[in-house]
Amino acid sequence: MLAVLEDEVHWWRASGSGFGIVLLHIGGLFEHASDDENREASAEAMLAALRSVARHGDTLARQREDFVIVLPEADDAGATNVARRVVAALLVAHDGLPPRPRRAKGLAAWSAGVASCPGDGSSSEALVARASATLRPFDQWMRER
Repeated sequence: MLAVLEDEVHWWRASGSGFGIVLLHIGGLFEHASDDENREASAEAMLAALRSVARHGDTLARQREDFVIVLPEADDAGATNVARRVVAALLVAHDGLPPRPRRAKGLAAWSAGVASCPGDGSSSEALVARASATLRPFDQWMRER
């Protein structure tokens, strides 16, 4: 996941073209998966659901239960709009996805956050940290529409 962000940071430095990210934490995604094959199927189902609402040219990456959508030429407002669209789409059941738990380990089970480069940072680590700091539960995103 960080490698994908690093590539985009390098492109920003070379071109001056900023970008946004949507970070999704999907807690409990693998809770019902009994083996690696089922975990991979759940991850692929989530990626397919994300692809269905991502813009043409957006890049998706995954690390365990965290997913990132890299949004070329998007600022913070653009990333926020995409996050709202993604959250709304994922609240609808998709084939292959387990049911969304209400809470996982005391934190919001499914949450989303956004960041933009260069406004929120100029390294993959800084962008992930900012997006992590802005993580909000899906239900809160929907109330803010």
